[in-house]
Amino acid sequence: MSLTLGINPTDLARGFLFVNDVPLNFSAVSLTVTSNTLALATVSKTIQLDLLANDVIDVRIHKVGDSVIVGSSSLTIKRIG
Repeated sequence: MSLTLGINPTDLARGFLFVNDVPLNFSAVSLTVTSNTLALATVSKTIQLDLLANDVIDVRIHKVGDSVIVGSSSLTIKRIG
């Protein structure tokens, strides 16, 4: 999964992968800013899971602060094996 986030200082943004409405805590990606200026960054993570045909997968953003902007997001699923 990949997220492009715009974030102001002292704000925090986290993205989590959910499978069937259950958050996978180990999937978390986060971004915080320690400088005094707005930051725009892409955070990504590769996760390998065993899935079933009817599993529902999504990425959800948790924002702490008023000025977190999601510029884009992507989720790529590949079948291995």
